[in-house]
Amino acid sequence: MTESMREHLARTYDIPASSYLRQDQRGMMNDTWFVTGDFVMTVFRSRPPVEVALICSVVQNDKSDLLPRIVLGKDGPVSIIDGKAAVMWQRFTGNHYVGRDHSNKTPISETGHISIADAFWRLHASLAKQRNVGEWLGRMNYIAPGALNQPDIPFAELPACLHKDYIEEYLQTPSLPLRYPAFVHRDFERQNVLNAPDGKVMGVVDTDALMMGDLLFEYVHVMMNFVFTDPQYQPRHANHYMKALTKSGMIEREDVALMPTLLRAFAAKDLVDYFRYDHPPKTDLSRLADIYDISLTRAESYFSSLSLPVAARPLGRARRHKPPEPEGT
Repeated sequence: MTESMREHLARTYDIPASSYLRQDQRGMMNDTWFVTGDFVMTVFRSRPPVEVALICSVVQNDKSDLLPRIVLGKDGPVSIIDGKAAVMWQRFTGNHYVGRDHSNKTPISETGHISIADAFWRLHASLAKQRNVGEWLGRMNYIAPGALNQPDIPFAELPACLHKDYIEEYLQTPSLPLRYPAFVHRDFERQNVLNAPDGKVMGVVDTDALMMGDLLFEYVHVMMNFVFTDPQYQPRHANHYMKALTKSGMIEREDVALMPTLLRAFAAKDLVDYFRYDHPPKTDLSRLADIYDISLTRAESYFSSLSLPVAARPLGRARRHKPPEPEGT
């Protein structure tokens, strides 16, 4: 695809065909290319151009100042390459806290944790104001082993490293009602949050997963990936995320009791998805499973220390929430 990509860049963006061009090999759902060191091109494998155009409108109307700027080509924000929708972004400067293998997580400073937690709620407060667009982008079923028209995976057919009680429970759970239906980033991960040397979040990339989902589950995702899996985990780091949750005003404090159950569900779903979609394997699945085992033990200990009421399974009617009002109104 390299030659057709070079031709596309020269024709659509006036970028010389001889320019620096490198593909990021980590992506499982889309193709990402680094261009001239200043830009990033995303080629969407599965999302049709009409959805990609909606994603671009969300990015262009974002008020959090965390999403990347779109580079307009001769055809506007969305171009077509080899029949697939493509978008060019200005590249953020900054580093992230994971290696090429997603099980290779690096320590996050205390300042970094504080900034990451703040960035999550700042971004989702902005997305909440564009929920009408999110309704057009579809909904994520968070507990669905047979999602995306894939057959259910029998527990016995999983590799030995995934023979965990929480994974067996996940595979036996047909669905999970959304507690906080919301327009979410859905891939707020270590590799997509770019940080300055002092730990401050510079920006959040990979907006291709934007979709309606569950806000509480998304934050559980963040706490697992940034806090409980951190090589230098400290309970006080988790405190920063809980303070940010309370400050956001977007989650009822009583629903914090649902988070341990959701953490187990997230860990199971993530591992099963890696097994299903990561081909050829780019991540050490056995190592990641061991990290999640340790992380769930840490999470259980942390939430037990909060003396929360017991919540065996997060059922019940969905909460209604709204983004916090701007200060000074």
